[in-house]
Amino acid sequence: MTGTRGRRAGFTLMEVVFAVAIVATALLALQATVSGSIRSAGDSINRRAARELCRAKLEEILAGQESPDGGGEVEDRPGFRWSGRSEELQLGMPDAQTETVTVVTVEVTFPVDADSGGAGGDTGALDGPEAGSDRVRLAGILPPPPPSASAGSAPAGGSPPGGGTGQ
Repeated sequence: MTGTRGRRAGFTLMEVVFAVAIVATALLALQATVSGSIRSAGDSINRRAARELCRAKLEEILAGQESPDGGGEVEDRPGFRWSGRSEELQLGMPDAQTETVTVVTVEVTFPVDADSGGAGGDTGALDGPEAGSDRVRLAGILPPPPPSASAGSAPAGGSPPGGGTGQ
């Protein structure tokens, strides 16, 4: 018999070590991608909740149910804070301003993952939220107060109430 006896079927130890190293590297990269996606989804959920809260607070203020200059913690959302402020602006030409409006700005600050840094917000600004948080702002114009009716005016059209002719 001639020398065919030295070769066996199978993998060498080096081949197995390299295969395990390649699989481990791929699994680590996959884990980093998945955990980043989960953090991003959580931040997206918080951002959406903050937009909804901001819109709801602005609607409450515009409806007169809440003071335009206020703020505080949001009850059902830990880490969420809101603040509101009002500012009067003069409208019209610079030399003849014709109308004054009250602009209300509502801001909701909410938590984000510290690694993501609040990519969609103002975290780089000097007056921005603290690290690990971001903010959403909305503004609206308060409706002007209703004009007061004069005491002795007749109803529109000049006819007495009831529409009769006085017979």
